[in-house]
Amino acid sequence: MAVENKFKLNVIAASVLMGLSLSAVAAGGAANATQPAAESKPAGGQVTVPAKPETLSEVVGTVKPEDISVTVDSAQKKLDAALKAAVGSEGSAQKSYTDAVTDYGKLKPEELQKATDLTSKDSAFKATEANFKAFDVKSKAVKDVYDSKLQSLYGSTGQTANHAWTITEGSDGAGSDATIALNAEKNTVFDGLVSSIKTTKDAVAALEVQAIASAGGASASDDAKKADAAVKAYATYLDASYKVLQEQQKQAAAENYIQEKLPSFLTLVEKYKKADGNTDADKGKNAGKLDGTYDAYIKAVKDYRDASDKEKPGKKTAVYTALHALVTAAGTATIDDGDKTAVAAFTKSLGAAHTIWDAASQQLGTTGKLQAALDAATDLTSGKDGLPADISLTIADNQAAFNGIDKYIKELIAAAEAKGTDKDKLTAAIAAAKEANKAFTEKQEKYTAALAELNAASDARIALVPEWLGLNQAYTEAADAYNAAKTAYAGSEAKTKADALKASKDAYIKSLADTSAGIGSAISGAVKTYTDAVKEGGTATTQQEKNAALYTLIGQKKVLIPAKLQMDKDLLALKAEDLAGLQSELSSAEKVRDDAAKAWNTAVQEYLAAKETFGKTDAVADEVAVSVAEHKLLSISGATQVSDLYVVSGKEKSGFKAFDELKESAPAWKSLKAASDKLFKDGSTSDIQTARKNVAEGLHSLASLMPLSTADEQKALRQNYLDALKTISTPATDADAQSKVANAESITHYLGGLSTDDITQYDPASGNYKSIIVNVDDKGNVTGVKDNFTGKDLYTGTQDKPFTTTVLDIRAPELGNGALADTNTITVGEAGTKDKKATPVEVWAKTAGAKWDSDKSSYNKSGNGPAVKLSGELRTATAQLDENGKPVDGQIVRGADQIHLQNVNIHNSFTLADKVKMLADDVAALNQQAADNLALGQPADAVSKWLKDESDKLEGPFSTYSGRDVRGPAKYDGLILTGLNIDTSTVNPEFNLASGDWGNAAKTVIPTDASILLDNLNITLQNDSVGGTSTAIDLSGASNHILANGGVFDAGGVTGNGAQANVLDITGEHNLIDFNGSVLKGDIRSDNAAKSGTLLDNTVNLNNGSLIGNVIAGTGNLSLNLDGSTWTGGAGPHSPDVSLSNNSVWNVKGYDFTAGEDDSPASSVSSLTLNGSNTLNLVNAEGQAQLGGRGVVGSKYGTVLSVDHDLVSDGKGVTSVLAGTYSPDNLHSLTNTGLAGGYQFGTIYADGLATGGKYALSVESSGAEPYTVGGRLA
Repeated sequence: MAVENKFKLNVIAASVLMGLSLSAVAAGGAANATQPAAESKPAGGQVTVPAKPETLSEVVGTVKPEDISVTVDSAQKKLDAALKAAVGSEGSAQKSYTDAVTDYGKLKPEELQKATDLTSKDSAFKATEANFKAFDVKSKAVKDVYDSKLQSLYGSTGQTANHAWTITEGSDGAGSDATIALNAEKNTVFDGLVSSIKTTKDAVAALEVQAIASAGGASASDDAKKADAAVKAYATYLDASYKVLQEQQKQAAAENYIQEKLPSFLTLVEKYKKADGNTDADKGKNAGKLDGTYDAYIKAVKDYRDASDKEKPGKKTAVYTALHALVTAAGTATIDDGDKTAVAAFTKSLGAAHTIWDAASQQLGTTGKLQAALDAATDLTSGKDGLPADISLTIADNQAAFNGIDKYIKELIAAAEAKGTDKDKLTAAIAAAKEANKAFTEKQEKYTAALAELNAASDARIALVPEWLGLNQAYTEAADAYNAAKTAYAGSEAKTKADALKASKDAYIKSLADTSAGIGSAISGAVKTYTDAVKEGGTATTQQEKNAALYTLIGQKKVLIPAKLQMDKDLLALKAEDLAGLQSELSSAEKVRDDAAKAWNTAVQEYLAAKETFGKTDAVADEVAVSVAEHKLLSISGATQVSDLYVVSGKEKSGFKAFDELKESAPAWKSLKAASDKLFKDGSTSDIQTARKNVAEGLHSLASLMPLSTADEQKALRQNYLDALKTISTPATDADAQSKVANAESITHYLGGLSTDDITQYDPASGNYKSIIVNVDDKGNVTGVKDNFTGKDLYTGTQDKPFTTTVLDIRAPELGNGALADTNTITVGEAGTKDKKATPVEVWAKTAGAKWDSDKSSYNKSGNGPAVKLSGELRTATAQLDENGKPVDGQIVRGADQIHLQNVNIHNSFTLADKVKMLADDVAALNQQAADNLALGQPADAVSKWLKDESDKLEGPFSTYSGRDVRGPAKYDGLILTGLNIDTSTVNPEFNLASGDWGNAAKTVIPTDASILLDNLNITLQNDSVGGTSTAIDLSGASNHILANGGVFDAGGVTGNGAQANVLDITGEHNLIDFNGSVLKGDIRSDNAAKSGTLLDNTVNLNNGSLIGNVIAGTGNLSLNLDGSTWTGGAGPHSPDVSLSNNSVWNVKGYDFTAGEDDSPASSVSSLTLNGSNTLNLVNAEGQAQLGGRGVVGSKYGTVLSVDHDLVSDGKGVTSVLAGTYSPDNLHSLTNTGLAGGYQFGTIYADGLATGGKYALSVESSGAEPYTVGGRLA
């Protein structure tokens, strides 16, 4: 007997073991058993040869998974092992994940509440952080003014404002080597004051020396000597006082240094003090924690504030002690690594401040004894005998010392002047002292004024404290609540299981991705092995060897492709779990963007108003307002300097840019870009997009296996297909539900299928990815692509609420729902019956529009697409393949694709009312933008010019032609309006033995049976755009066979130069269009302007119908065949081929002819074929009938019909030709009826052979000619 298919059970067992939906591998034989079975001898000894398989699908089996090697994450393993590791029923990444999901689902409500609490508290905490950030903008603005005042006084180091004292923290982390020095920067207000003080001191000292010398020196009077002693005593006091003051200032500088840094540190502490490990319920233990030391510090600060002046020194020490304890606790607390750096920095700063403060304290006390020296200089009792009698023996303060010096130096000078010694020197010393004092006074005034501004700026900072306290309170409470929730969650079962779930999900995602990649490489490897074998010079030389290689390839694909698709499908399902969050993030980012745009406009106006006020007052408070407004601008825009925000960079008078111009810098725009990139990226793909593309490609690959598989295999493959399809599809809904969706009239319905690229595209209007509409069962399982739609299934707009974009985009499904060999049809609309009239699908659209194209300096008038579009490839029937992979004549394995529209009414319009409304909306928008631009500080003349330019664009842009300005078409002139776009292309599938896969035949053959059926399809267009283009059917696809039964196709009327009303505009190639009983209103055009040099080769058959319109063949390669039909219109300019059959009538009009002009009506055809009896009417009437119907008021013309080539008649009938007409004028009377001047005669010119045929010529009668009888020449 025949060799048994020994692999079938093994594959089934492996499939069950792996837990896969891979039953496709369960049917068929093994690839390595694909040769005809070995001969076997029955008992009688005769040799029996088994019947030869008839088809490729019957002879190809599948390969066992354990016989296929794949490389997963750099490790080579067998496919069954790889699948088991990824999605097996036990020990797999999938099992770990599903177990983790199950485990997490068992959490008690109180455990889940901990996770919910953490999320809500985190959101609340982030909200308070956001409030702090907003406050920080204001705080930085005030600080900028404060720093500018510091710079005015003390200068700056780089961009950092100096203080009176400069602190250097040193290299030691504890700040023990910190130093402090008096600001020595030159050419500052402070430097000027310090220099003038020293100069004044030196001048006064020189004056004192000169004065006592001029008073006689040692021989001076006792009063002079006592006055001199008094001056020296006061100078000694001032010197001692200055040294004490310096050390005290060092201490104050150290305290201020910490005060500047303290708020940020405390904010950080408040963020973490309730974090896990930083607090304890036990009060005693908590005292040493961050929480406890923070409370102790706050209490110490409160005690200091409440203390009396006498108690404050001790309380200040307590504050420092508490702060030091807090910093120490922070050093070991539970704090994120990023914030630990800030703790270390503050620790160092605090240590540096302490080092400086302590060093100053020692100079004042035990080491330097500066305070003791000052105390000694204060008491003059010990030297009172050598001092003036009226001197106070205790110096009260510096001012008393200055007054004393002033008093006694004057007495000394008086004594010196009286003595008269060295009078010139004395005079010079006095003059120098006065000059120094004058300079000092001026410098002091500048210093005092600058200090006043600094103090005012400082007051503005202090004024922020109440707001900071409020925000800080809210921040502290939110941080405490967050940390409490975080602590509760950290030790919870919910966190343990959530962490396990995340880890298992990440591992599962990685396993799926790695396995998919490995299988993909295995598929590529299998293809390469096959192509290398069968190529010329390859290893397979005989037909048997080539067949064996082919069977092996297909057998491997039957295992590998479904396996990879499952990996990709599961991976997408996991990725899609994040979709709702990403969509929410995008929505939030859009709201933030909108809020930022409003905030921008407000901030600009605040800035401009503040600048104007400050310009008038020059007050520090108003300067602060300017700075606050400026920082708002910088914060919203993301810019680093205001000058970059002007329309013309650096030019303030040009005004500020609009927010839309800040997309590269504004945080709100960047956040929106980041959020959108997670869903869709320009020029690349996001994670979800990549996963969707992989599934789409896998579905395509799996569908290509169907014709190569047996019926049982097809059933399994189809189930795999449907399972994966669920991840890139959307369940069908009804029209009512669709109408209630936001932006319903701007969301295109995609019916039947989508291309791989379309599957990855995100539709902002719908807020989701483009998806295939599918049918599902009550459990949500996909049962097939929805391939039949009625009006109840689709919301297609209403007359009052039309769609503004393409309503329906229809493709044939990649894999139909019926038997594979059946025609794969998608149907839109229902068929009527004898008992029930069909309810038509009413498609309402207004898709016309125009957008400015800055690159071309003109409007793009293409609008928003057709009302309905047919797209994609339409496959002809696929032939069954024999065992050699060759097609079998007469056997179909996969049916042809077909699109069927029945009882569908398409309405698309652009009316005068639409134009008026759109124009009004445009003008209103421009006026609003102009107002916004003015509010942005842009000059009125510039805004006015912009508004004029934009308004001019609405009326039509200017261009220069022949040296003069010419206005182009207005925005709403020349609009394009399309009812139905047929962009499908017929392809003839064939199996490519060189690649081992399906491809398309090199030469496409138009199918005999129509692939597009249009039954009672009615298209009504109205385009009131001057010079517009209306197209009922835009045929841009190739090799289509279209059959329209009935229906009215009305392109509507158009006006203006260049206007077109096309009932059928063909820009594709090799199309056959049959109209049966249809009414066509508009031109038929076959023009290859978009495909230069291409022969379009299109044929239109009109059977028992009518055409009112011209027929234009841009290439001369269009055939129009009338069968029992009537055509009223002209032909040209490059001449179609025309045939008339079965009593057809052609009322020949002049192509591009306008009555009343000098030209005569003429039409031209490439060839004219007449079959049977037909009528050619060469008479044109332009005007209205007279009363009674006798003649016309107007003109009648005879048309010239040119036949560029042959005029052919089959001679089986008579062609009636109305060749002449009487065209009276308004003065017509019977007195001139005998004159022939009123007659017009049509003409047929044939520039070729005129063969066969009978013609009956007739001429219209004027009604009174004696030489005509019944209209015939007598």
